[in-house]
Amino acid sequence: MSRPTVPILSVDIITDASIRLLETTGTFTIPKLAKSLGVTPSSLYNHVSGREEIIELMRGELLERFPVEGDETIGRDDWEGLVLGTVRALRRTYAAVPALVPLLFWQTVSHPAVVASYDRLATRFSKAGFADDELIPLISMLDSFAYGAALDIKAPSEVWRFSEIPGNEDSNPSPLQRALAANDAETRAERSFEYGCQLLIAGLRQRMPR
Repeated sequence: MSRPTVPILSVDIITDASIRLLETTGTFTIPKLAKSLGVTPSSLYNHVSGREEIIELMRGELLERFPVEGDETIGRDDWEGLVLGTVRALRRTYAAVPALVPLLFWQTVSHPAVVASYDRLATRFSKAGFADDELIPLISMLDSFAYGAALDIKAPSEVWRFSEIPGNEDSNPSPLQRALAANDAETRAERSFEYGCQLLIAGLRQRMPR
């Protein structure tokens, strides 16, 4: 009689299964992950140390899936190109598996490749003349912007709905009503993101040392 087949585990298999679990169920727990792989929870610990390491592995995997566009062609002194490339890559990353994002933000970033990518960004800012005490706020701001822009992709096509404006006795449309009437709902999220990118770069230019 042949022995029952034992699922083969590896770090890559565990990482991919964890991402699929979040994509399909929106939740992540060690017991659910083990069940999806057809193994016991204890079997996972032969390959990973626990939940925190798995989350960092997923973080690193998404970095590989969504690298900075044009990374190889961005010049060493081109901080603007790196900022835009990084924000766009982060937005794609966060939009790919929305259920993973809170787990990423609630946990210290420790994946070596991801830390290296942030370090590269900080180095580019530093070479451009930004002070050390500005680097953490700068990077945190970019992360937050990318996260919000990723969530906005899933927003309803009708973001604002008017019934009436309290205290508005003017029969003319308000500025927001006029803007909504001319708005292309299908492209709103993308246009808003690119507009935000322009404002980011313009604002950062203003902050640079003269």
